[in-house]
Amino acid sequence: MGWKLKGLDPKKHATLELGGLAVLIVIVIALPVGATPVDVVSDESAAWTLDADAQTISRIEPEGGRPLTKSPTVAPTGIALGGRFLWVAFVRIEREETRVGIAALDPSTLVLQDQKLLPRVGPRRYFEPPQVAWAGNAVWLSGPRDILRRIDPNSLTVTDTLRLPDAPVDLVVGL
Repeated sequence: MGWKLKGLDPKKHATLELGGLAVLIVIVIALPVGATPVDVVSDESAAWTLDADAQTISRIEPEGGRPLTKSPTVAPTGIALGGRFLWVAFVRIEREETRVGIAALDPSTLVLQDQKLLPRVGPRRYFEPPQVAWAGNAVWLSGPRDILRRIDPNSLTVTDTLRLPDAPVDLVVGL
């Protein structure tokens, strides 16, 4: 089933045709959060976006206003919200290897609370960006390649490692 954009109104709404059904999409608020937002998470208090090119994270209030945008001092590749933190998957490229890490940010201020570069496993170089999710009171971090790790949110230590059939493109909780 394909979709076709039927019309885009400058008054912040678009109409899509989806398999014979007309779907109206209303844009409630449009705020600048960078040129390449690649990840978004939200709860009742705010929404957070990750801009891949600028390597920044923005916090957007439901009431609007100017977003709070900061660089987390690491090269972020994914974000998740859970427990008391905004979790950030990141990579660090060193002379001979690429390493995966996890950072915990205060969701209100985007200030770094803790971070840990995880032990190297698998290949020394890889290209799949690590992703992060919050589920079952734990942080789940993908990468490198087909590895998925369960991380204790208090100590940031790996408590379990799983091998997947292939490298994940993203991690999703629910369904």
